[in-house]
Amino acid sequence: MRFEGRHSAVLFLTYMETGIISLMHAQGILFIYLYYIPMGIGFGGRIVLMANLFGAYFRRTHTGGNADQRRKSEPGRINL
Repeated sequence: MRFEGRHSAVLFLTYMETGIISLMHAQGILFIYLYYIPMGIGFGGRIVLMANLFGAYFRRTHTGGNADQRRKSEPGRINL
């Protein structure tokens, strides 16, 4: 990755926090927009980042299947 996952997670959580604080102080439609735009960016970024964070925490280099399945599979065939 270009950036470390934990630093990206902090950035996305900050976006979510900004949205929540904006919603807490909502006095008009502008505050609602200031809620859902940063909240959507933060939530969407965190969801994509979760596989990487779990892989780094458990020291996994791949996120799907196991190494034996990948080695035994034929090109173009999907093993379930």
